[in-house]
Amino acid sequence: MGCLRNLLIVMCWLTIGFMPANGVAQAASASAKSADLDKVLAQLDAAAVKFHTAQADFSWDVYQAVVQDHDIQTGTIYFERLNGTTQMAAQVKQEGNRAAPKFVV
Repeated sequence: MGCLRNLLIVMCWLTIGFMPANGVAQAASASAKSADLDKVLAQLDAAAVKFHTAQADFSWDVYQAVVQDHDIQTGTIYFERLNGTTQMAAQVKQEGNRAAPKFVV
């Protein structure tokens, strides 16, 4: 049993000895990134419990491939979570260069 253990230790040292230095650094970096990702995901889960509303300004590019035309729409988008459901609405303020007040629910 002691011989097998010693053989495994020697094999590990040989493997580490022949690994490129950047391979070890990449493995350590990947492990650190995984830990960071787990931490960020845990923070997102904790924040999701407190999420109720959000809003943001947007600019949508509605592209018509047939005529190769871009129609830029700008406005504000809203999200609200209430009783376990999330609702969304968008207020389009401009369509292209003209005012086009409308709501998308």
